[in-house]
Amino acid sequence: MKSPGAFKLILISLICLLIVACNTSIPSPTVIPSSVTPTSIFRKDLIPSPTDIQLPFNSEVKNNGACKPPSAILPVSDNNDMSEDEIVYELTEIWLRRYANPNAPLFCRIEGYIIDKVYYDLNILSGPLEPRGDFMRVVLFSVQLIHVPSDWMSFSGELDQENWLHLSQPVAVTKTNDGYTMQFAYP
Repeated sequence: MKSPGAFKLILISLICLLIVACNTSIPSPTVIPSSVTPTSIFRKDLIPSPTDIQLPFNSEVKNNGACKPPSAILPVSDNNDMSEDEIVYELTEIWLRRYANPNAPLFCRIEGYIIDKVYYDLNILSGPLEPRGDFMRVVLFSVQLIHVPSDWMSFSGELDQENWLHLSQPVAVTKTNDGYTMQFAYP
């Protein structure tokens, strides 16, 4: 058991630390003289940045739950002599093709897509991702958006001025009796 003197010393130290913390964390208010007129920060001559949304707003588009993560399946007979990267590419193609279709739900419909790259990245894929699948890859792809709102805006990516949303997504591929299936992997 500690001595009463040690307890008092610890208590005094904690009180002093609390006083210092309170005094340094409260900023002093800034006083603006009444003679100063605020200026506008909006400038009409600025060119929009690549992250400005250039898409029309469609008030008729609603999320009806029809947009779901990939549920693509690649039959086993279709993958003769295909590498794992090629299997992921084909599964991604099947998945994205559904949303580039004019009959796709408005909330997830896209004008087009590009699969930029499929690759294995130990730094990304060795992390705590679920599901794991039989094998995993990272897919870099881009989708061309038509309007907002859009289910695609829930993805983390970069939107350019031509309305292409550039994305990167870890995926897990599992072999079943029906073929290969792909799921997004998340931490």
